[in-house]
Amino acid sequence: MKQFAGFVILMCFIHIGIAQSLTFNAGGTAQKNYYAEIPYEIVKDKIIVPAVVNGQVRKFILDTGAPNLIFESLYRELHPYIIRKVNVGDANGKRDSLVMVDLPAISFGDISFNDVPTLVSKDTVMKACFGVDGLIGSNMLRGSIVQFASASKKIIITDDIKKLTVSSKNASKIVFPDRQSSPYITVKIGRSNEVLLFDTGSDDLYALCMDHFDIFKKADVIQIKATGYGSDTFSNAGLGNNTTLYRFIIPSLRINQSELKHVVSETTSDNKSRIGAPLLHYGIVTIDYPNGKFYFEPFHPSASAREINWTITPVVINQKLVVGSIWTDILRQQVQTGDQIIAIDGVTYETVNLCDILLNPILKDKTKAILTIKDQQGNVKQVEIVKE
Repeated sequence: MKQFAGFVILMCFIHIGIAQSLTFNAGGTAQKNYYAEIPYEIVKDKIIVPAVVNGQVRKFILDTGAPNLIFESLYRELHPYIIRKVNVGDANGKRDSLVMVDLPAISFGDISFNDVPTLVSKDTVMKACFGVDGLIGSNMLRGSIVQFASASKKIIITDDIKKLTVSSKNASKIVFPDRQSSPYITVKIGRSNEVLLFDTGSDDLYALCMDHFDIFKKADVIQIKATGYGSDTFSNAGLGNNTTLYRFIIPSLRINQSELKHVVSETTSDNKSRIGAPLLHYGIVTIDYPNGKFYFEPFHPSASAREINWTITPVVINQKLVVGSIWTDILRQQVQTGDQIIAIDGVTYETVNLCDILLNPILKDKTKAILTIKDQQGNVKQVEIVKE
């Protein structure tokens, strides 16, 4: 789940409305018979990789659920050719447009990619907190085979599957239904199959969209653990609309020949379910884009993904901690979504630095905490939250 020390920062990325004439699947590499091993670092389940742009080594987040993207600071340095503007919307329905450019050259390992369509975004919390210049997306990788070897923290990229150690018994079909080559795989939830996005930009092990939640609930393949109320999203416009949220347990999630047991997850307001970067904790993942194969080589054939969660999920907005969602009836009678958290166990947090909160867990090693809450009328009270 998207957690840091029990808190959630939901950094909504864009939903791209792609016209029939528009595609991100252009450009690439002209090299043949290539193979490169690229070290990466993990910061809060974000995969951060080096790449060379304009003669300098930069850092990027490798995000299979997104197209290439650079931030404005790099755009101003490069002055790339502008292809067009693209209409986008955030998770709260706010509309905007981003510029799409032709990224002239980016070297990933010793492999050069040219003329890849790339979005330009304002410098965001991702740049400020993670020190990156953008995202490397599936549209750049679509002609390659990409392996995530988490034990050695290396990404291997090649055009020849024979150069990798993979087993056909651990392979399944992968499809790319959109115009940015987003990879979708099929997993088994109990007795039911689900097609979901493999999204390395997500720090959810598994997130279930509401349409699929209703189906699985009727099929009795998930166990509801708690019902929450509040917002699970925020954007530049603030908290999203309050809604009913569900926290649930999946007794068995099967990926190819492996099984994850007791997966705890929450519903998402997104319109698609996804499995994210935490899957790499459980095995080696290989995406064979050209041949449409998804390999998952588990470290253990069966593993437990059990975890416990906080009874209030705070979010950070405008340098303040506020209540995002509430997971018990007792707490719903005491606090409301949007109430400010001004102290935790007596330590003041009236104003916070988003990056500090994200990168330095506040509630590390704790199972309960006392929150001092200021409600929207200015009243101050204390409530206890626990992990359960």
